[in-house]
Amino acid sequence: MIRPLWRAMRPHQWVKNLLVFAATAGAGLMDEWSALWRAGVAFVAFCAASSAGYLVNDAIDRDSDRLHPIKSSRPIASGDLDARHARLVAVALVVFALSSAAAVRSELSAVVATYLVVTFAYSSALKRVPWLELALLASGFLLRAVGGAVAVDVRASTWFLTVVSATGVFVVTRKRWCEKHAHAGSGRTVLARYRAGSLEALVVVSGAVAVAGHAGWAVEVDGGVVARIVATFAFAVAIVRYWWLTRRDDEGGDPVAVFLSDGRLEAAALVWAAAFVWAAAT
Repeated sequence: MIRPLWRAMRPHQWVKNLLVFAATAGAGLMDEWSALWRAGVAFVAFCAASSAGYLVNDAIDRDSDRLHPIKSSRPIASGDLDARHARLVAVALVVFALSSAAAVRSELSAVVATYLVVTFAYSSALKRVPWLELALLASGFLLRAVGGAVAVDVRASTWFLTVVSATGVFVVTRKRWCEKHAHAGSGRTVLARYRAGSLEALVVVSGAVAVAGHAGWAVEVDGGVVARIVATFAFAVAIVRYWWLTRRDDEGGDPVAVFLSDGRLEAAALVWAAAFVWAAAT
């Protein structure tokens, strides 16, 4: 059961949880062991919480997933993993996520609990409500970033929250746009309630807001202006590159899959991360 369980937990999606380190890096605390330790525990807590969400979601959707050309290969839908076992593991992961978060700060445990509530509400019913489901998915990015800030006890700036929120909306909306154009998304009933033009408009607006917010952060303070400009340029390149790569995406626009499959996008992300840390240190 271990191998299908591991697949059902979707460890490749844990890349998203690296957002918890953004506040630590932005505050220039990457060289402090205590801050790194707390951010690391927050990362582990969100990994456990997100995997619990995937297990519950797949257990709920197992019947519809069996009719889907791609999702039918998921462990629960294919019968490789029993839904009851998946739920039991999900409960254990929830307990672990909340307890590990509470070991760092009670406020972090509250953020993780909020993330779990949003995730389970989405999986149980709200993913069928257009626009609201996009907001819930995008909030997952914001909660990860806020959780990282809470873990190391630093204040998240308005620019930081704007960039994370807008980027989350950009990514999840682009994914829906790809699903609407790809056979891989044909089993998602909410897609019929979206217009491609409306999704594309939101993609453009949210992407522009994210880049503008990043530019606002770049000129917010006097120190590290060059590094901040480099980070903003790399961020804008990554946004445009992701949009370009998904313009003919037949796999549903999975952001992690797109990121891991393109060297140029990865290079832009590395340049951004280096410049972001550089800016925080100057």
